[in-house]
Amino acid sequence: MTAGRSKGWPAVRRQGRKWLQIAAYIAPAVVLYAVFIIVPVVQAIHYSFYSWNGLEPLTDFVGLGNYREAFGDPAFRQAMQHNGILVALSLGLQLPLALGVALLVNRPMRGRSLFRLIFFVPYVLSEAITAIVFLQILQPGGLVDQTLKSVGLGGLVQLWLADLGLVFYTLFVVITWKYIGFAIILFLAGLQGSRRS
Repeated sequence: MTAGRSKGWPAVRRQGRKWLQIAAYIAPAVVLYAVFIIVPVVQAIHYSFYSWNGLEPLTDFVGLGNYREAFGDPAFRQAMQHNGILVALSLGLQLPLALGVALLVNRPMRGRSLFRLIFFVPYVLSEAITAIVFLQILQPGGLVDQTLKSVGLGGLVQLWLADLGLVFYTLFVVITWKYIGFAIILFLAGLQGSRRS
């Protein structure tokens, strides 16, 4: 019994050292995440129960008054509605599209690395550059309008960035182009990891 227990101790020690190494690797990331994400969120929730000008001490406790005022504002409710639509479109369109492209690019093919680069490059472009590029492309008489007219679809030309009923979905297309590369890379990593296992 004692011999069996002594044989098991090295394995337990190795397992313990392995978990210590894992903890040492992830501890800096967890600390940074807590300091820069968790603490500010908790602090913001605490501040939301006060009427505060951003400079003076927190003295005027209003409870849920700020929340009642926010939800009573039509602009806030519309912003929440837009966020909900954006989440639904992202889950319903972006993720399936990203998975489909990842499955396609994951297959053995010539120029696979180039395709991955092409899909990922928009993600690393700055938002300012993306905004300027699409402002030029989508302006009246821009590339999109000229392309539609050249293929005989001039009737589809719209005020892409000025029509209040259309601009939200135009921006969703831009957001999809900008950020879908990151989702593709994540799906690719998962596909390749499952293949190796």
